Amino acid sequence: MYGFDIYFSEVADVSLIEKSMNEIGTGIRTNGYGGFGGTLKGNFKSQTLGEIILFVQSKSSPTIKIERIGKKDVYISLSNSDSTIQLYRELIANIPVD
Repeated sequence: MYGFDIYFSEVADVSLIEKSMNEIGTGIRTNGYGGFGGTLKGNFKSQTLGEIILFVQSKSSPTIKIERIGKKDVYISLSNSDSTIQLYRELIANIPVD
């Protein structure tokens, strides 16, 4: 649900933010799931971040930010912070970012 592919060629940067999406500011859901247990998936519009795509546990930190060229940025956080950090390490090891 709300899954999609992110191609290496569209990734401008991958960073780890030491805050939860709740702290960063999710904004309003424009299309997606903003439901039980703080899970947020889909399209959101934030006053500070603009139009974004979330796959997050809203109160879980850190948060991965994937900046995409000409497309909405994607934010990811898992319920376990160690799992989020491991995913971040795998991403930066495998995505060729300039």
